[in-house]
Amino acid sequence: MESTLEANAFKALRPVIKDPSSYELISIEAVDSLTEYQNIDNAIRQHERMQEITLSLIEETIKSAEGKKDVSDELKSIDQYFIDVKTDSALISFLDRKLGMANKSRVCAIKYAYRFRYLNDAGLMAPGMYYFWAKPDGTVLQLEDKEEKLDVSPVTIPGYEKLMEEAIDMAMLKKDSIEAIFR
Repeated sequence: MESTLEANAFKALRPVIKDPSSYELISIEAVDSLTEYQNIDNAIRQHERMQEITLSLIEETIKSAEGKKDVSDELKSIDQYFIDVKTDSALISFLDRKLGMANKSRVCAIKYAYRFRYLNDAGLMAPGMYYFWAKPDGTVLQLEDKEEKLDVSPVTIPGYEKLMEEAIDMAMLKKDSIEAIFR
């Protein structure tokens, strides 16, 4: 498992470092894990934050429209924001149903700290450090130079991507019809 994990991590790292042949592993350490339940719960929290941001944008847009005679741009923005809120609501509802079926103890991803040496741009061996999410089988899901850049919900939730695509398609259709109204 360790050799598979290192090979997969290096494969993800390879495009990032200038001279992959100079690579030397220092360590790969598990720093956290994520259960199916936590993964879905994190996705719900992301959509709730997006809703909060969108609702604050609606408030700002309403305030900016006060006193204006032509508010068509503001109304178009507000209509689009409401579509975004409805989209997030649909996704939250879907994720809530999935959360009820999720296993609270089954680990679906493990976060690792990945330390290595490599030849830098100055031609010197330098330490490098990345973080990555991997499935329990060693498949690397995401690799980032800073831990905070990692997705909080890295594992695909069955049916979620299809629903996202449908929601985006519906939002685009609504956006086009909103823009047509104001033409």
